[in-house]
Amino acid sequence: MVALYVNGTKVGTLDENPDVLKQLVEAGQSFEFRSDNGTELGAFLPKVAAVCEWESGLTREEIDRRVKESKRSSLNDILKRLGAV
Repeated sequence: MVALYVNGTKVGTLDENPDVLKQLVEAGQSFEFRSDNGTELGAFLPKVAAVCEWESGLTREEIDRRVKESKRSSLNDILKRLGAV
C-alpha cells in the first residue's frame, strides 16, 4: 500500500481516503509517496509561480546578480543617508 506524507507526517493512503490526493494538489502542498515500510517512492512538488511575471526565465540568483551590479543605492543605503537606520 502507498501512503502519502506531508513534512514527514503520514496524512493517509489512497485506500483510506481517495480524496486526500486531490486535496493536497489543490492546496499546492508538496508531499511524498512512501511504501508500507516508509521507503520514499516519489514526491510531488507543485509548480512554483514565476518570480517575475513579465520575465518568466528570471531566477532569484539573476535578481541578486543584477542588484549587486547596479550603480543604484540600496534601500538600506538610502535609509542610512536619511538617518532612519
